Amino acid sequence: MAAPGSIDYAAEDVFIADDLVFPILTAPPLRQKEFFSLGVVGLAAIGHTGWALGAGRRMLDEIAKFARSKSGRAGLIGESEKFWHDYGRAEARYRAARAFVFETWRDVEATVEAGNRMSTRQISLVHLAKSEIHEVGVDICNFAYRAGGGASLRAGVIQRTFREMMVAANHFTIAPSIVTSAGRDIGGMWSDRVWQFYDLIEKK
Repeated sequence: MAAPGSIDYAAEDVFIADDLVFPILTAPPLRQKEFFSLGVVGLAAIGHTGWALGAGRRMLDEIAKFARSKSGRAGLIGESEKFWHDYGRAEARYRAARAFVFETWRDVEATVEAGNRMSTRQISLVHLAKSEIHEVGVDICNFAYRAGGGASLRAGVIQRTFREMMVAANHFTIAPSIVTSAGRDIGGMWSDRVWQFYDLIEKK
């Protein structure tokens, strides 16, 4: 991806004091406990989800603009019934996933403002909403990339957004195992468990 600020790093033969080490799996929130009960994973979901929302919207806008510029005679994308049908379906799916995201985060916001911590169910929904907006984004990008034909290969927004969405969709934050665990929680199989990092574990 272009300049995401995401890096891999390592520290070897370096002393790091205990109070500078962050136990990412088990660190309890020390301030603003209601909000930070989301955990590191919940906080990371804000960025990942927001990015996918923007990327999906941008791709829809770009392929529509491209289609409008390619109209006026038979055979061009802007005159294609199938293109505009598929575009309409893509737009509907995007808006449905976006509504799910907003519904989920409005509930999180209301919980925090009421002075309560996040429930396991709320965090499960955060994971599902994050996954769904990425999956819809992948479908949108595949549709737009194919619809644009050879022009999609050229350097530009369509090519870049397609490439970056494919990278994002392989990020471990939306791994199938996370969606599976969230499904088990919401389906009532693991309703007695809690989220620890990206795992739904038995309460200790």
